[in-house]
Amino acid sequence: MPFYNLDELRRAAAGRWAEILISAGLPAACLDGRNRPCPKCGGRDRFAAFPDLQQRGAVHCRHCFTRGCAIPPGDGMATLRWWLGCSFAESLAFLADAVGVAPERGDRSPSRSAGGSRASHFGGNGAATVAPSFPTDLSQDIVDAHTHFAREAYRRIDRETRRRLAEQLSVSADALRALRVGLTTDRQSSTWPMRNETHTVIGVRICGLPWTDQRHAKWSRRGSQSGIFVARRVTSDTSFAADSTRLFITEGASDTAAAIGLGLWVIGRASCSASTFFVDRYIHRHQPSQLTIIADNDDAGRNGAKRLAKSLCQALPKSLSEIDVIQPPAPANDFRAWVGAASPPIDLEDAPKIASFAPLKQTKFEFG
Repeated sequence: MPFYNLDELRRAAAGRWAEILISAGLPAACLDGRNRPCPKCGGRDRFAAFPDLQQRGAVHCRHCFTRGCAIPPGDGMATLRWWLGCSFAESLAFLADAVGVAPERGDRSPSRSAGGSRASHFGGNGAATVAPSFPTDLSQDIVDAHTHFAREAYRRIDRETRRRLAEQLSVSADALRALRVGLTTDRQSSTWPMRNETHTVIGVRICGLPWTDQRHAKWSRRGSQSGIFVARRVTSDTSFAADSTRLFITEGASDTAAAIGLGLWVIGRASCSASTFFVDRYIHRHQPSQLTIIADNDDAGRNGAKRLAKSLCQALPKSLSEIDVIQPPAPANDFRAWVGAASPPIDLEDAPKIASFAPLKQTKFEFG
């Protein structure tokens, strides 16, 4: 069980709660402090964010999130528990992922090896670097630090290690290259750059290599924002369907790599509840004509994909009229497993459609 420093999480989240809650799927329009319909139970004007939302993360609904409820309102972690329907420990894990705070080791030591270490932040002095508040425009120094870290990690990975990692994940080495997957200095973990809608590196996800003792470890480099996994722009190579008009959204870095290997236009989220803000900005910038979310084949994945679709439908670009949500056919539990287990190339039409969402349209009234 990972141990998170609660005070550190609160300090890192202060001033960023709007971004964090939007990444969890709460519609941005609900967080302006005015009385709104509850995004969870409906109603007309029973929901509102508290005035100090950015600092504390507190919201309330007079029907389903108020005093006397199983989870009473109070702070951002209570909001995450209520909205995501998760435990306190799960809310801590989500928050840590969103703000880029790594878990302590079992002995609660402040040190961590590898490039994403707690002692090897931007300055290497162990001080936490907190990103600016919403709307998440990072300073150039922080962007440069993440970019340099990701670039050096990419240069560090050799062809054999990339091939071995691709084989273990059942994805193509070319897809890992397109995502600029790299290697930490201790060669125990892979690095996966997270980007914004313009492909700028705004964070780095770090995953233990499958053949090492770190194989179950996942964390984000300190100061990272939960951006999107997207293939680096390629001008001369069209193998990644650059002219496609159908955009797919996957859950997780390796699922993104699996989709890239199939030639799909795809972006990936850091988790089933993260990166909503940057997904929204990406689709408005790139204007796909079709949008399909590929959910993991479990309750958390399906619910997270539906929350994302509902949130995006609050303000879809004109190029889109609806969002489809599909999942891999059983017994595959995620997209990568489906692709890896299929002998012939998979047919996306075989994936069950579990939901379809369209923006609510204002009824037009004619008065005589």
